[in-house]
Amino acid sequence: MNPLLERISINPAVCGGKPCIKGTRIWVSLILDFLAGGETETELLAKYPQLGHDDIRAAIAYGAEAAREFVPSVLTSSAIHDSVCSVIVGDGEFKFPIVGESHYQAALEKIAGKRSEEGTDLQCCAVLTAEPDNPYDKNAVAILIGGTKVGYLSRDVAGDFRSALEHAGVGRAACAAVIVGGWKRGSDVGYFGVRLNARMPFKLQGAMSETEALKQAAN
Repeated sequence: MNPLLERISINPAVCGGKPCIKGTRIWVSLILDFLAGGETETELLAKYPQLGHDDIRAAIAYGAEAAREFVPSVLTSSAIHDSVCSVIVGDGEFKFPIVGESHYQAALEKIAGKRSEEGTDLQCCAVLTAEPDNPYDKNAVAILIGGTKVGYLSRDVAGDFRSALEHAGVGRAACAAVIVGGWKRGSDVGYFGVRLNARMPFKLQGAMSETEALKQAAN
């Protein structure tokens, strides 16, 4: 076995069991999608500083191993549905809140950088994906930034978003986002929070790969 594959982790409790770079929530498939879309290794490492050169090689090695093991079959309509992404039409205000960030402070700090006196105001892109296996809420919608879960849509609006996904025939959607907060001023420590460029009612635009959706959301 290629020793690089030891850098890949598959844990049912992490990202629904998707292959990730060990110690992160960054999907192998996300790395391969970015490389296939023309991103260079240098650009990827700048975007995800928690990754190293060997992590990129490990993702490529895993893709090669998966291709060797692949048995051709006809994709089911649900498999096609889940693999397609759309773009959320926003209002440019970045005021749409998410919930649960308090449980993902370490992940947000890893993405945004260490707390500072000024705090952060980091523009990025998020992927909103249905989480039907969530044991607490069958309508749960998880928020991922860089493949890392950072929170959820509130229950008040998750059902509406799931309906928008179904109407568009996609399994997830991307939008621009901003990470805010994260200040540290003596004993005053602020939580990191996330705000989305989204609006109600949800409107999704197009059906494409996740890589292309992220690029469109960032523009």
